[in-house]
Amino acid sequence: MTITDPAAQCGGTVDITAASVTAGSNLQGGSLTYFATQAHADAGTPVLADPTSLTTGTYYIKATSASGCSVVEAVNVVESTPPAAPTASVTIQPTCAVQTGTIVVTDPIGATYEYSIDGGSNYQASATFAGLAPGNHTVIVRDTNTNCTATGNQLTINPIPTAPAAPTATLTQPTCDLPTGTIEVTAPVGADYEYNVDGGNWVSTT
Repeated sequence: MTITDPAAQCGGTVDITAASVTAGSNLQGGSLTYFATQAHADAGTPVLADPTSLTTGTYYIKATSASGCSVVEAVNVVESTPPAAPTASVTIQPTCAVQTGTIVVTDPIGATYEYSIDGGSNYQASATFAGLAPGNHTVIVRDTNTNCTATGNQLTINPIPTAPAAPTATLTQPTCDLPTGTIEVTAPVGADYEYNVDGGNWVSTT
């Protein structure tokens, strides 16, 4: 009987009754039974209650031909541990000047990790995602040693701020008595607005 160990699983369980496990075997119309130990296989009892849902360990498959001859072979099940769910945050939100955001992953980090922001279609080694459009984004981390992945919480890049209306202002020209002029902004006004003239310092007064 030919045994091919199943591929390592990222969490979950493994089915050792899959045809790929015994592919290439000449069973000659015989049957397969599954056991937790060599001793159980030799005795023929007890059989595994559910060989389709196994975790890490060594199990035994017994092939019995139509004529009653049997052989026992071991099969190894490996369950890889997924990485920790990624911790990430929005470090830069869009502004009127820079209309994209940035997300930075802070954990897990290291040479064996890659990150995705598009549902796992593309991965990158850098833990920083810059130039992101407004909307919801979810970081996925992948361990390159095992290809196991983990998904973080949804993060939101805010909408691009709306630029204020063009300012309306009045001008008071210099006079003989007052040799300087005055500009007064009449709209928009409010606690959220600041103003500058000719690229100078920003001030909150109009």
